Amino acid sequence: MIFWGAALAAFLLFIPGAGLADEAKKDTAPPASKAPAMEKPMEKPAAPAADATAKPMATPMAAPEAGAPEATKQTPVYIIGPGDRLEIVVWREQDLTRRGVLVRPDGRISMPLIDDIMAAGLTPMQLKYRLTKVLSHFLEAPQVYVILDKVVYYEFSVLGNVVRPGNYVMEKPTDVLQALATAGGFNEWADKDSVTILRGIGPNRQILPFIYKEVVEGEKLGQNVILKPGDIIIVP
Repeated sequence: MIFWGAALAAFLLFIPGAGLADEAKKDTAPPASKAPAMEKPMEKPAAPAADATAKPMATPMAAPEAGAPEATKQTPVYIIGPGDRLEIVVWREQDLTRRGVLVRPDGRISMPLIDDIMAAGLTPMQLKYRLTKVLSHFLEAPQVYVILDKVVYYEFSVLGNVVRPGNYVMEKPTDVLQALATAGGFNEWADKDSVTILRGIGPNRQILPFIYKEVVEGEKLGQNVILKPGDIIIVP
């Protein structure tokens, strides 16, 4: 009996200890961590509605290309006239090279092999090509150079309704506008759009029109020709 009493007492003591141990475990156990709450994604703000009254942004215009071309201007060139003296050089042909070649009153010059050839009314470059063409019948690939040795100034006339009509000496290449300015310009009765230039004599005479308005407005600059010896400008 004593044995069973001791065993019962030990059993009773064991049960409360177990309960205390369980309570201690509960007190010392770390608190359970809570799962982090899922954040709600932020919504993008709605795009503002287009204003029906707003003007569209202007597209910038491209800059104009540089280097546009300007209006072609007539380049003055010297025209050979009677009384001028020329130096004509034929490369490696000493017998054909001539200095002080006189342009006769009829406008011609004299050269070996080719006799007379018209020089008046031509530029030095034009006379060079003409001589080269003729000499090519006698020489192989001739090289010709034309040099102005002495220039004789020649005259032109401006007649009709200008301030100072008369004859004028041309000291340098002169076009029609420059000739009219030399004569003082138009007077109050001038018909500016009916000007004519008489060039040459006899059956070969030319009548060249000159319409002042078209020239000064840049429409037909070709009418503003370089004058030749003996040209007559008539302003009605």
